[in-house]
Amino acid sequence: MKKKGQPVLEFQSSKWMQNLAFMVDITQHLNNLNKMLQGCKRQLSGDDTAHFLCLKSVRATGLNSDLNQYKGKMTELLREFKQQFQIFGRLKTDFQVFCSPFTINPSDLPVDWQLEIIDLQCDSDLKTKFAFASLHTFYQYLYPG
Repeated sequence: MKKKGQPVLEFQSSKWMQNLAFMVDITQHLNNLNKMLQGCKRQLSGDDTAHFLCLKSVRATGLNSDLNQYKGKMTELLREFKQQFQIFGRLKTDFQVFCSPFTINPSDLPVDWQLEIIDLQCDSDLKTKFAFASLHTFYQYLYPG
């Protein structure tokens, strides 16, 4: 973007980079929680209580009721989770492009970003810098003050 005379000034702001890093981390945590909830739902459907320690201990006392009653509760929880955090799903690719610019598939990005990412991914010097620098330091290489 700088070569095109359209520098991204946000990359030069430590506060902006810190906010971006926080959002990338939170998105990753929410994604992990979503995957974990989906896995728990599948386990309950299969009569597996491995990740439900309290439920497992109660069932060990001889109560072996149908766990499908909890499957509906898990389904509702997942639906509510997705509804509450749907914005993160829409922003995931946007965050990923800044967090991992060398691994993102350019075709997953808006058309006006694709050539920029392809150029970046083809630059072996920047790829090496990305591998050995912090995220903030890497973006300083792109837009030196």
